[in-house]
Amino acid sequence: MIIRSIRRFYCSTIAGEVCSEDYIIKHSLFKGYCKPVESHVEAREYARELKKLYGSSHACWAFRGYSFDERANDDGEPKGTAGEPILRKMQARNIRNCVVVVTREFGGVKLGTGGLFSAYGKTAELALEKADLAELPPDPRFA
Repeated sequence: MIIRSIRRFYCSTIAGEVCSEDYIIKHSLFKGYCKPVESHVEAREYARELKKLYGSSHACWAFRGYSFDERANDDGEPKGTAGEPILRKMQARNIRNCVVVVTREFGGVKLGTGGLFSAYGKTAELALEKADLAELPPDPRFA
């Protein structure tokens, strides 16, 4: 019981930039990217760069900072269907100081809210599985 509560304060971060395998559902192409960043401003800029670079319809992202700062952005998708599932995958693995961006190239078939939620979550999961994780020490303010 004590070990579990101590472990909870240790977090992981991404060691370097990574791209997941392409995830295709109903002709829409989803790609997931992870990158270590220090702020939500860096996270937003990285998402904009990827969207512009690949000409994607959407570049949805989630950021978790070390100081309990969490942000999620749906980038034009219906509210809560893109950024939220990405953020949940990061929370499940306790990953901080990182952004996960999932780009979507629209394939002509609407997926619906449930389809979008699962597609963005699955793509984020694939990107995080492929990433090299490094352990962060506990925040000295809470030690």
